[in-house]
Amino acid sequence: MENPDWAVFSFESVVDIDAAARTHALVIEHAFQNTSLWEYEKMLGNGANGIVLLLRDRRYLPHSKRRAVLKVPFGDDGRGAQDLIREINAYKQVRGCSHIMEMLAYSEDVQAANEPTLSPGCSPAEVIRIVLHRWRRHRDTVFRPLREARIQGPAILLDYLENGSMLDFYHRVQDGQVRRNQIITLPNRLLWSFYYCMVRACVGIAYPPALPDNSRRPKLELETIPDGVEPTRLAHNDIALRNVMIADRDPDGPPEHQLVEKIVLIDFGRLANDPTAHEAMAANLSQISEQMEILINISNQASNVKAIEEHLGIYTYASIILPQRGVNHFPHLDPRLRDLIALGMALRPEDVPPLEFFLREAAAGMAKPASEYVGREREESDAVIRAVMQVYTLDA
Repeated sequence: MENPDWAVFSFESVVDIDAAARTHALVIEHAFQNTSLWEYEKMLGNGANGIVLLLRDRRYLPHSKRRAVLKVPFGDDGRGAQDLIREINAYKQVRGCSHIMEMLAYSEDVQAANEPTLSPGCSPAEVIRIVLHRWRRHRDTVFRPLREARIQGPAILLDYLENGSMLDFYHRVQDGQVRRNQIITLPNRLLWSFYYCMVRACVGIAYPPALPDNSRRPKLELETIPDGVEPTRLAHNDIALRNVMIADRDPDGPPEHQLVEKIVLIDFGRLANDPTAHEAMAANLSQISEQMEILINISNQASNVKAIEEHLGIYTYASIILPQRGVNHFPHLDPRLRDLIALGMALRPEDVPPLEFFLREAAAGMAKPASEYVGREREESDAVIRAVMQVYTLDA
């Protein structure tokens, strides 16, 4: 029997992939040296089939804070291009959602640059439009340097969020615990805010705004569940702390963004249709609930060994935050939040309540004032929440 791919995946192959990615990034860095719009800053990371690069807007140098993320494939087997095309199509399906990353620009083939062609019988107006398009094509877009460097295939330009990912936040809190030699318990009101944003993202996947695909950047809409509309069967399939980004706080925006920074979901390259809408919804809720469980256990008070437990009359994977052998490792955790996460991580998809239930419960939990946490009013106060975000996100 042949060895599976993982059995022959060696340290040397990882080194080879990283070296190839760095070489590809150097080619792109050189291509951006003479552009007037974007400056290449660094490579943020790479996978087996693609690289992620950080660009800065040259127009406001040296004080510009506007940055963007450029994703391009590499490799000769075509996998990277296929993955990126899949991600472009996925972002098109969910564009316009407040809690889902928005594409700034994309090209399915940077060499072709989506250039329209003249066909027989074109009207004079159409001829003028195409000629103007061809003239504008030579303006300094983010894809021109890629064309001139003979980079092949698709590319995506995305917003760069300075605050980093939830994985960055997780590691910073853990590092803070080591430095201070103390356990850090995240406030319930902060956890509720994170969860509410993630539930909103799940609503956006199930009920995307269905905006037309055009070059104009849409106004982002707060995700809601419309009456009489069937949900999609779309499942993200890769919701992890690294793909949950921390955006900016919006003092004038909806309540969940006034105190705590908005949470945004990224990386839709594995978006796919599940057999039913409910199975897709349950899969998305299970993954965001698992991320919440990780954040709650950020100090490793409980064992990280997953098990199936019975709770609220169902079987759930949320064993980490449930009492273990009669010991409650999280006595300060809001029971309503614990129960909602347990329901989201139900063993059977049919035991997961409807998305409307999660949206309603998460909204109610997020709106709870510090005074409802008797004996922990200070720990749940606005001042402490802002301090946590300041230390572990904004000042990091």
